[in-house]
Amino acid sequence: QNDFSGKMTDYFRNAFVQAPLLRDLRANGYKLKLYLQNYYSVYDSTPLYGLVENSVKLGSSSERFDSNDLKIVNDFRQNGLSLSPEDDRYFIMYHMHGCHTPVYLDKKGNATEDKYDNISSLMGCFTYIKEYIAEMKLLGVYDDSLIIITGDHPAAISDTKLPSTTRITSLFVKSPGADNK
Repeated sequence: QNDFSGKMTDYFRNAFVQAPLLRDLRANGYKLKLYLQNYYSVYDSTPLYGLVENSVKLGSSSERFDSNDLKIVNDFRQNGLSLSPEDDRYFIMYHMHGCHTPVYLDKKGNATEDKYDNISSLMGCFTYIKEYIAEMKLLGVYDDSLIIITGDHPAAISDTKLPSTTRITSLFVKSPGADNK
């Protein structure tokens, strides 16, 4: 049961710090990296020090992760991944801007001038995911990885009316050891 009655910053601090997921992963030897938009991050990331590898970026306004999808994609294309089969315990979460306007990507994952082309931006995100997975395969870390790709919510039909039907968002899961096709 979530308590949404308090401040947003308190809610997110509780969600990330008090929930057992991150602590349990860390206790089992995982290195944790969270790449979140300012809205979804802990503004005071002090409780995450020693738990999340990039906690300074989560908490410092000057160093906070920039969720501009174009910057994420360009950084990946310039620097690649720095993972190896020996680094077998990572939990990495990206929260991309995706279909929220203004959008940053065209369908090939490059800069766009059309800040309202949600479909092309979604295709650009999947282009990035395809490149990321290809890099994982090259580094030899794909086969043993659990990969979860999902949206945090589907598109809203109205900002003023409650949905009259169930809204569904996609969920893609690749289990460790699963066929890599």
